[in-house]
Amino acid sequence: MTQYKKSQYNIEVEKLGSLIIYNTYSCKLIELDSIEYHYWMDDVSQLPDETINWLIQNRFLVVKGINETVQLFDEMLKSCINQKKSFFRILTTTGCNADCTYCFEREFPRKIMDEETANSVADFITDKSKQYKTIGLGWFGGEPLLNKEVISLIIYKLKNQNSDKNIYSTITTNGSLFDSTIIEAAKEWNVTNIQITLDGTEKRHDMIKRYKSKKYGFKQTIDNIKILVKSGFKITIRINYSEQDIIDTLKLIDYVYCELKNTVKVYCSPLFIMGSVEELEISSAIESIILKKMIDYSYINPEIILKRRKITCGLASYSDYMVIDPNGIIYKCCEAMVRPDLSKIGDIRGGELDESIIERWKQPTVDSNCLKCECLPLCLGGCKCTRLGISSMKCFRYKTQIKNIIQYISEQTSVR
Repeated sequence: MTQYKKSQYNIEVEKLGSLIIYNTYSCKLIELDSIEYHYWMDDVSQLPDETINWLIQNRFLVVKGINETVQLFDEMLKSCINQKKSFFRILTTTGCNADCTYCFEREFPRKIMDEETANSVADFITDKSKQYKTIGLGWFGGEPLLNKEVISLIIYKLKNQNSDKNIYSTITTNGSLFDSTIIEAAKEWNVTNIQITLDGTEKRHDMIKRYKSKKYGFKQTIDNIKILVKSGFKITIRINYSEQDIIDTLKLIDYVYCELKNTVKVYCSPLFIMGSVEELEISSAIESIILKKMIDYSYINPEIILKRRKITCGLASYSDYMVIDPNGIIYKCCEAMVRPDLSKIGDIRGGELDESIIERWKQPTVDSNCLKCECLPLCLGGCKCTRLGISSMKCFRYKTQIKNIIQYISEQTSVR
């Protein structure tokens, strides 16, 4: 056993008379009884051979001299190379029928993609997707449905140009504009998922959204979600929150479950700020309350939280994942559009893409604290936008909750 050491990615959770260990690299869990616990802490070689072999096979014990972080990032870069499809997040407009208080695009000049640009977007996507069997499109804004004609144009042209490929769409929207015409159009757009944001229960949601017309609001959005679900669309609800509105957030989760049960996916996201403004801190206690409620309603699978990531995010990591703004300018990230010097990689109308920026987004970027963190395989350093100094989003959101999650999983599933 002298040639082995304990992995830096082991997380230990003490229980009465036993020890649970989770390895964030292998995503395996083991519970040691009191005697095995003693051997683990004092002399690992005293453990049964079968247990030692299992610990080695599942990376709880690794060869001395090995650099686990280098291995982790090598695997991440290999995943970046093994890209299976192209994906383009397209901003049909930066305009919106709402004026959310937190929107990072509030200060952007209002742009609307025109027909000429849309045709060039389709040609660009076709050219960049030659080696792939699947093309993914993410309609974004602003409110993308304010320019639904452009969506139809791009989809129609892409289908004609790529009849041998699988083309699918997702939409990120406030959910207010859906009607029977748009729902039928969405079927033609091959929409597989629609993400709709809720900012609180009715009063708070409408106060934050600040719709420009009173005909839009919380109740209408919920009604639209119900219609979309009945029409066969997969809906993801994103609940934005900050610590100041935690009570309202909990009421909203209850309301969503009461109205929609598990016909939709739901996740909660703390608000983050673009630029140098500090993010509002979310305390461990608050995160714990929200997490428990989401688990109780089966909106969160704890095992998914503890699943190792292969890449930081698709847009950052894959060469042919890109963001296209209404003018046809290409970026690596929507949020990073505020810093074109760090994220602008080209123009759909021609010219070489800036490979140096593309490679910069691929490369792992972490600080000294990350290198020592046992959660690194779960986040790979967190949002690339943060690492480049563009946003204030934190790294691994559930870091303060991870031991609670490990204990919960150990109680719900069979553990070696």
